[in-house]
Amino acid sequence: VIHMKVSIVIPTRNAVSFMPDLLLALKKQTLQHELIIIDSQSDDGTQDVLEKEELNLIKINKSDFNHGRTRNIGLDIAKYDTLIYMT
Repeated sequence: VIHMKVSIVIPTRNAVSFMPDLLLALKKQTLQHELIIIDSQSDDGTQDVLEKEELNLIKINKSDFNHGRTRNIGLDIAKYDTLIYMT
């Protein structure tokens, strides 16, 4: 049994088509984790799906998105030392 705790950071924009399946798969994981979603002004219902979940949803302007800087936002607020970045 692995007792590691991880922070999962996922930047999103207009990801409603796969978000429910992704969230379900992550809930099934036995590894203790926190989920940090950084959304860049989705306009397809992604934020509506995410706001119903117990996760850390950070909203940024799409003009502020930058691959490195956006992931660093997740790093700055992560509570665990091990991070997993997903796209």
